[in-house]
Amino acid sequence: MEDFHTYHVCTLGVLVHNAGKNYASLEPDKYTELTQSEVKDILKERGLDERAAQNLIDSFDGPIYKREGFEGETFTITESNAGEASGVFVTRESAGVTPTERINNLALPPNNTAMAESTVQLTRSQILLEGKVAAQPDWTVIADDGIPRSGGGWQVVTDGGKYNGAIER
Repeated sequence: MEDFHTYHVCTLGVLVHNAGKNYASLEPDKYTELTQSEVKDILKERGLDERAAQNLIDSFDGPIYKREGFEGETFTITESNAGEASGVFVTRESAGVTPTERINNLALPPNNTAMAESTVQLTRSQILLEGKVAAQPDWTVIADDGIPRSGGGWQVVTDGGKYNGAIER
């Protein structure tokens, strides 16, 4: 299976290739690579305990980047049914053509069938955490649906999703 997105981190920043589109720079001057300690500090400020913060960090494969998100900026949310997902984890656009591709690219938990994609927008300026999705082999075993959950997609973590008023539909 071919990866839906290809990422290249270089001195120019993070370059992203999406299927059917040209390489585009994600405004490299707006991104800052964070240490795990810096990510934990941000997540602690958001109210996450040590375990929850580490679980979120472990959902990334490689560097985690910080960027200022702006009110009205739009993202895609992948969920079983429209309105169900929290909006803490979003993507810049679709993470795959089919639900199976989306589940694999985003390494989604077994309770997310990825049948629906919706557009959400930020309700206020906020710090976003971004990076490549890590594989989740344990969820592959639990789901027992034949989808490998390899990750590799690009995820964006908002400041609490709908529970913190960070996004709206």
